[in-house]
Amino acid sequence: MLEARNITFSYDGTTPVLDTLSFQVKRGEIVVITGATGSGKSTLAKCLSGFIPRSVQGVFSGSVFIDDSDITELDIAEVARQVALVQQDPESQI
Repeated sequence: MLEARNITFSYDGTTPVLDTLSFQVKRGEIVVITGATGSGKSTLAKCLSGFIPRSVQGVFSGSVFIDDSDITELDIAEVARQVALVQQDPESQI
């Protein structure tokens, strides 16, 4: 299971892109994230995949869990085995 608990993130420290977002995705469920440009889709994906708070500057609070383990306590390789992320331009992520 993937669980987000009270995720808040701001790139500039003042304006939240995500504000106390919580949800669960059970094993086997398929989730599609849609929204307008600038609505926080990519930011959410980066939080769920562990890039935030590890590699992206900003102010992060809340927790993301994979099978009851906080992703900040897992090795990034373990997170990558559990969560797949494909950006809009896949070639730019390589």
